[in-house]
Amino acid sequence: ITEFTILKIKCTQEMIGKDIIISASEEGQEALKSMPPAEKMACVIKYKGKHNLDRHDLFHACVKLVSENTGRREIEVKEHCKRDCRWFSGYVYYKDKFGKERVDVITKSISFAKMSLQEADEFYEKAFDMLAGYLKISSEVLINEAKLRMQGKYYCIVCGEPASQRHHCFSQSKPNIAKYGKKVIDADFNRRWVCINCHPGHGNIPPELIWDEKKFISVARKNGYLQDPEKEYSAEP
Repeated sequence: ITEFTILKIKCTQEMIGKDIIISASEEGQEALKSMPPAEKMACVIKYKGKHNLDRHDLFHACVKLVSENTGRREIEVKEHCKRDCRWFSGYVYYKDKFGKERVDVITKSISFAKMSLQEADEFYEKAFDMLAGYLKISSEVLINEAKLRMQGKYYCIVCGEPASQRHHCFSQSKPNIAKYGKKVIDADFNRRWVCINCHPGHGNIPPELIWDEKKFISVARKNGYLQDPEKEYSAEP
């Protein structure tokens, strides 16, 4: 849900000095009809809209393609794309190991909860061209290939809607990754497809898909992981 302001523009010599309101939505057009002419000169039309889930999924499919063809992790590709699109929220200053001052950018989130519809349009207008550029192909070629990969789209285990995120049954926290390794934590047995509505906060995730360490070790061994006899894996007391 977001809000858009109907902008006032000026056009052609004959229309100079006259304000023209252009509504991009049917809701806005209906609202304008109910307003007296004087109020139409400086009004704000609010309407509810939904984010484009298919475009969101397509972006991540393109990120995965770039990752597979460059050997870079998907998170690295995505962050690189956000930086090239100048999708910044701020800067951080620090000193390197030699004591030299450095500056790095803090990228903004591209989650639906953090972006308005207008901001999403602005980001994705640039993002696909950036991703295609990493492979030195056109955005059309990249998008078409990604769409072919998306034909086997996954669906949320909770509500059945198209899924674009993976839920880790056993948390992917830094201590867990340090102890078991990212390969094991990110293995398919520990992840489930979920949608952007059911995943945040795990409030809608079924209890049986939120594992403690003991459960994780048991399932991992059944799937052929954690079999090294020289290592002893046990849940923390």
